Amino acid sequence: MIDFNFETAPDKFRQIGNALGADIPFSAPPDEIKDTTLSAFRNLKQAAGVKVNLCELGMTQKDLPALAEKALADACMLTNPRQPTADEVIKIYEAAC
Repeated sequence: MIDFNFETAPDKFRQIGNALGADIPFSAPPDEIKDTTLSAFRNLKQAAGVKVNLCELGMTQKDLPALAEKALADACMLTNPRQPTADEVIKIYEAAC
């Protein structure tokens, strides 16, 4: 989701990266902010012991349309900075494998 939403609020993601322990200066270019925030998130995931991805948990290509439909219907989607289409959600799931 960071990749998908980044362009809508780069400074928010800079703040998130810093909250996750990165040191991203206000003057950092967008590519650096994005890469460093993604790295900080991956570090958090590793520190929390998350070692598997969605495919390793059994998600298949066949599951994607139903998962996308449920994701789009989730109340949290109302606060997402960018509203995805079902195809975009499917691409996000595919990238999570």
